[in-house]
Amino acid sequence: MNQITVNNENELDLNDRLLKALAASPQTQDAVIEIINENGLITLTGEVDTPETRQAIRQIVSNQPGVISVVNNLKITAHS
Repeated sequence: MNQITVNNENELDLNDRLLKALAASPQTQDAVIEIINENGLITLTGEVDTPETRQAIRQIVSNQPGVISVVNNLKITAHS
């Protein structure tokens, strides 16, 4: 389940597209992250399993129309 923080009503369309794009990718659909959208300036936080998932999320988010920049604060969890 992903969480998105919205600052105004105009960001709802972008937020919806971000959630749908992440859910559509098998590599990112199970990631539990927080997305903060401030007028197209996106900050990603949370934990993911692999560096590949971290990069895939960033790439999917970056490629959405309306995204100006992405700060990727996703951390990779260590598995024993």
